[in-house]
Amino acid sequence: MLGMLGFLALIDDESERRLFEELYCSYKNQMFSVARSILNNDAEAEDAVHDAFLKLAKRSMPTVSRIADGRDRRNYLLKMVKNMSLNMKRDRKPTVDPEDPGAGASALKSGRIRDDDFVNAICDRFEYERTVRAITGLDSIYRDVLYYHFVLELTIPQTAKALGRREHTVRKQLVRGKRLLIDKLEKNGGDLDD
Repeated sequence: MLGMLGFLALIDDESERRLFEELYCSYKNQMFSVARSILNNDAEAEDAVHDAFLKLAKRSMPTVSRIADGRDRRNYLLKMVKNMSLNMKRDRKPTVDPEDPGAGASALKSGRIRDDDFVNAICDRFEYERTVRAITGLDSIYRDVLYYHFVLELTIPQTAKALGRREHTVRKQLVRGKRLLIDKLEKNGGDLDD
């Protein structure tokens, strides 16, 4: 496994190297918490974090360096390690059901999607993005809980562990955060720039 120096050797641009080092030092523990909450295994969580940083060093630094907001960079990294962890978890399981080898084939991927379903999927996607923008505009105490629980799709215990909070506290913050989010969405009625 590569350490930070190994990762830095993969990056040509000096400013991207400095940014990578900053991201590595700032977020590796949070990324480990997210991975551990999904995989329930320290060694696999370390592998997921390593793979995420390897992908970042090899391919994603130009993208990340264009992200101006530190919170967005953090969210990008947490989403990356979440996806790595979910892929690892999925790879643990058998991928084909012997009873139904065609199960799980997406109509969207196969191109056989009805117009109504397509329109609904697009509307859902825009509503999702609008909601995520609204979440990121909340105070950090609610933003983080809502983001981990709804965007990263962590359970309440996983969210509590990743944020270092008690489950009871996370539940209360979710209830209050959802109220604030609904108020914000209703107040702005589609225009989140207010």
